[in-house]
Amino acid sequence: MKVLFSTNCYYRDFSYLFKGGFEYKYLLNAYPFAARWMIVNNMPNPNAAQKAFGTMSDEVLIAEEVADRALHHFGFTPDIFVDPETQVDGWKYSIDSLIELAFGKQFDYICHYCGDVSLYKKGDWITPGIKKIEEGYAGARPKLPRYEMQVEGEQEKTETDVFSDHVYLIPWKPYHDYLKEIFTLKEPKCDDVHVAYGGESFERKMTRYLKHTGQKLAIIQNVEEIHPCY
Repeated sequence: MKVLFSTNCYYRDFSYLFKGGFEYKYLLNAYPFAARWMIVNNMPNPNAAQKAFGTMSDEVLIAEEVADRALHHFGFTPDIFVDPETQVDGWKYSIDSLIELAFGKQFDYICHYCGDVSLYKKGDWITPGIKKIEEGYAGARPKLPRYEMQVEGEQEKTETDVFSDHVYLIPWKPYHDYLKEIFTLKEPKCDDVHVAYGGESFERKMTRYLKHTGQKLAIIQNVEEIHPCY
């Protein structure tokens, strides 16, 4: 079973991630990932960041350089993350998830972390997460931080139909193969679930898909995310 560990780096995350945060975030999962990627996004000097992370990652991708290829791969246009009602563009918050799916063919699962998200303490949630997905769940994630509830009572739940791009585990093939169909869904809107500044974000589209199809993410109870993690 080949699982990719992938995270991103915005300009505010660089110092933390470069000074040990990236390695610490990786090791907290206690899982033998097949590879680790760093996606550099929204950085004033992305080439310098790419060089800095080169020895820590199997691959360092600059979002601005590979985004067009990722969009073309799925037949999407650059406005795919623009909210048609507010015209807010969530590109910088969502393109990394698209890049992982576009270029992750060699992996069975994608484990995605936002740059400022980590686990509260060490624990293998990937193994039970894969088991839950094999049982029929659409994906898996750790518990949300107790101080940051997207949905009231989330900490006690073992499943949810609200997707969070903070950290998630999904199987590569079904989401890669059906992403265009997922992204064309219009209902339910879910604009009251996710932040407005994210536009028509990846996580909003995924929540819409879960609610539209009646599917759930498994919440793995032995670990809890922390955000921000510094």
